[in-house]
Amino acid sequence: MPTGRGSLPGHLAEQIYGDVTGEWHCFRGVRRHADHLLPIAVTDAYFHEMLGDAVGMLDLSGGTLFNQIERLSGVAIGRVTQCTQAIAATKEVAALLEMDTASPVLRIMRVYTNPAGQIFEISASHHPGGRFAYMMHIDVDS
Repeated sequence: MPTGRGSLPGHLAEQIYGDVTGEWHCFRGVRRHADHLLPIAVTDAYFHEMLGDAVGMLDLSGGTLFNQIERLSGVAIGRVTQCTQAIAATKEVAALLEMDTASPVLRIMRVYTNPAGQIFEISASHHPGGRFAYMMHIDVDS
């Protein structure tokens, strides 16, 4: 759901390497697994004003937002930088995740840039420590 627009919040802006000036549109979503009662993530996604009217056409139930942005605005993704960090849940995040304030959460922050290096999307997802697992496979050529 849209939660507002304005400057990128300071606590987020200070962690981004690059120009984050301008107006940002923010959307917040709480994700639940069909089989679980408790939320598994809360995500804040921020979209830069350079995307124009495309932000207003986003369908939050229509697949990945960055794919929609590419299709609706014509802005191509040049790079996605991801930072994963264990932090303490803020009061607001803890309430949305139905957990105690300061409990451990895994924050996954992604910064999307176009081929010219301009930042057009930033997302910050918070996952409760006990409700998240990350797995990847690495194939080794012999």
